[in-house]
Amino acid sequence: MIWRIAACGLLVCATAAVAQAPYRPDNDSVVLEKLQVPRLAGAASLQELRAHWASRPASVPAALAYARGALELHRREEDPRYLGYAQIALGPWWDLPLAPPEIMLLRASLRLVRMEHAQADQDLQALIDSPAPEGHAARITRAGLRLSQGNPVAALADCKAAVSHMSALVAATCVAAANGLGSSAPGALADLEMALQGSADAPLASELWARAVAAELAQRLGQTDQARRHFEAGARRMTAADSTDPGLLAAYADFLLEQREGRSVQTLLTPFQRQDSLLLRLALAERMLGAAGDASAAGTATAQCQADMGTGRGRLGPGYPRDEQQQEQKWQQGQGFSYGYRGEALVRLSFLSLASSF
Repeated sequence: MIWRIAACGLLVCATAAVAQAPYRPDNDSVVLEKLQVPRLAGAASLQELRAHWASRPASVPAALAYARGALELHRREEDPRYLGYAQIALGPWWDLPLAPPEIMLLRASLRLVRMEHAQADQDLQALIDSPAPEGHAARITRAGLRLSQGNPVAALADCKAAVSHMSALVAATCVAAANGLGSSAPGALADLEMALQGSADAPLASELWARAVAAELAQRLGQTDQARRHFEAGARRMTAADSTDPGLLAAYADFLLEQREGRSVQTLLTPFQRQDSLLLRLALAERMLGAAGDASAAGTATAQCQADMGTGRGRLGPGYPRDEQQQEQKWQQGQGFSYGYRGEALVRLSFLSLASSF
């Protein structure tokens, strides 16, 4: 799924070139932002999970629940503050070489999001070498890491080693993602589509990951209509579940931009302007339509991107996928770039989302 990570991005207004000093309030009573935090699946809010953990910070179940909730909200909202919440919850075990297996698996996932690959690899290897059942999920997580490192052979080995311990759809998606980087892409797509047909009741994270992998496999094979069907099916499932998957949405938006369908990108992404990666793509759609002479395409995304970059509010720092950092850097530098696929971020975040939910 990390194919064709093209240099792609935004046509920039010249007025975005000058950066201003970050805003600093005069006193602690100034409200900087009011957050509307979505409730997690199962009706628990992050505040409730935090309160439960705060009353027993040494409790592994309480810490795991709070950290998992924070990581899920980070995945949906792309707000790095949630990564800090998760690390605080895991604090008592953060530097322990051998922590409880569930803690180690979640710690590895968090370290991967923070780009601490060497430390994450150590955690994953320790779990794989142990008799703990979390070792199987560790293999799935490491497969995602190996793919992001451009090593599909090692990724496929991890996928195959975990196949008998995963659901049919997760196993098929893992194998297809690895095989799709080689000459086996047509067979990988066919096998994955068969698994999708037999997994009507699959969990949300599993289906969205499978749909995204299938869509990008189809893109690689030049099967545009098939790619569109998988993206549409994933978006429908996401909406029906009242959830948000920025990785899926960004990949879908990149596909639509490549098809020169700026209006469709606006329809898809307008509800998701809090997510920086999606705001960038929405701004690109506005610029594309404006360049084509569509005066009615003007929106707020371009202005918001300029304002964020000018005031230092852009959040795509070291904890964000490399391709997203490159997009923000090119926006700031006023560079134009062509359309392509998101790839790397999608494959990594999909694997991590699944592994952290096992």
